[in-house]
Amino acid sequence: MRDYAKLVKSMRCCAEYAGCLKCDRFKSGFTCAHDLLNDSADAIEELLAKVPTWIIVEERLPKKDETVIVYYSWIGQSGTEYKEVSLATVEEMKYCGNKLIGWMPLPDPPKEDKP
Repeated sequence: MRDYAKLVKSMRCCAEYAGCLKCDRFKSGFTCAHDLLNDSADAIEELLAKVPTWIIVEERLPKKDETVIVYYSWIGQSGTEYKEVSLATVEEMKYCGNKLIGWMPLPDPPKEDKP
């Protein structure tokens, strides 16, 4: 697993004048900056892949009975269109007559400290 804290520390050292002397990555010839940039770019791509994004329903639907975060619209009595976000299954949204626009999976639950 990537050590993000160590990577950030190296980036801060690299950005600081004469910070190389404090950096664990320092090598003669300053090739460490090249390696640091590549490792940083890899880390950013890795983290971006973990960020949940809205999935448009025309692209793909969630699994049947999977509770997800849904973005939908509905028409009120006055004829006004409302847009909302909720937790539901696609079947629940269709049953209520809402127009499902997009969805995203639920994030992992927080880790609980055991007493």
